[in-house]
Amino acid sequence: MNAIHPLVQHPPTRSHKATPLFVIAVILSIAGNAFADTIAFWTFEGDGVTTPTDGVFVKDTDGRVAPTADGILVRDISGNGNSLFTWNNDATGHQYRTNVPGSIVPQTGATNQFSIQNNGAFPATMTWSSNSAPTIDVETIEPLAWTIEASIYQTASATHETFVGRDGNGEAGFASDPNLAPLYFKTFNGVLQILFTDTGGNFYQLSDSTGAILLNKWYNVAAVCDGATLKLYKDSQDGAGYQLVNEMAVGGLPLNYDSEGSSTPNDAQWGWSIGLGRYGSSSAQADNHTDRFFGYIDNVRISDAALSTNEMLGYSTNVFIISGPTPASQTVAIGNPFSFSIVGGGEAVTYQWRHAGTNIPGATSASYTTPATTMADSGSRCAATVSNSAGSVTSNDATLTVTL
Repeated sequence: MNAIHPLVQHPPTRSHKATPLFVIAVILSIAGNAFADTIAFWTFEGDGVTTPTDGVFVKDTDGRVAPTADGILVRDISGNGNSLFTWNNDATGHQYRTNVPGSIVPQTGATNQFSIQNNGAFPATMTWSSNSAPTIDVETIEPLAWTIEASIYQTASATHETFVGRDGNGEAGFASDPNLAPLYFKTFNGVLQILFTDTGGNFYQLSDSTGAILLNKWYNVAAVCDGATLKLYKDSQDGAGYQLVNEMAVGGLPLNYDSEGSSTPNDAQWGWSIGLGRYGSSSAQADNHTDRFFGYIDNVRISDAALSTNEMLGYSTNVFIISGPTPASQTVAIGNPFSFSIVGGGEAVTYQWRHAGTNIPGATSASYTTPATTMADSGSRCAATVSNSAGSVTSNDATLTVTL
């Protein structure tokens, strides 16, 4: 078994906290990344080469010893290389699943086929920079402004269930509970919460003021901090979009990274976990795994900026076609009308049906019913253009055949 080597890029020291953020900003500016403020973005669609199937495990590490041949890596689609691994392909692992919040990621229009689900009672999926060698390392960032987004589908309610956690402990000199990890994005008895510690050791906890989420239902959630205010958002996928469910003032210091490090040999750098949060006094990587999330997790993004709701993953700024026209072809008897329909995706979309490339006056809804057909209509081609402020897209043609 190959030895695990320490990451060459060392964690930032207390006296140089501003430097990594400046370097990150410069690299992002030069790279021209499509997600300019994104440090890590996991859509759980596989490793970019192999497409998962339902039930396949995330890449196994044999208990965080070394990546094995089993499972499929979770690619970081930000392009920064912060891949995800799972603890093992057993009760400590996550599996790819086809239960998703939608077939499209609303903000990007990208296809969304898979989420991940705990296989057993001890799920543990994590970053591991010493094995993924990221170009911009999400593990050590200490941003003043930040946003964490996720889609969650909780299947069982426990007291503490963390779906995105930052590993580590309280540091020497911190007044807060030394057993606390730097960050928990979680539910507490079903109520959405964000908890974090800043670089001065100040601890903040913010809860959803509207009450507990429902089990077996998808939610898009986001925690946003601009350095002055911490905000918590929830999108219940009921058409109302992201709703601010609570906010509080914070002290103007960055999110903390536990630079004192882990005591695990050759594995000192703390990372981020998906599906669990750490709590306890041990500084070993394998210890204090608690607060496990039971259910499905999708579309997790960590940004070093305070995003507005119209920049969040569940907000449909792009325009795209979800399905249709339906049916794609149809045969009707002469004299009968027929209806085609289409489903467009995006924010505030409009529709315009077209016949043989020409707009049909008044045909501006998601469905179009032809007048009573004649033989001249046989072979007619109908399509729909779906538009919003971001642009427009025209569907494939649907064909109508008329018979006597």
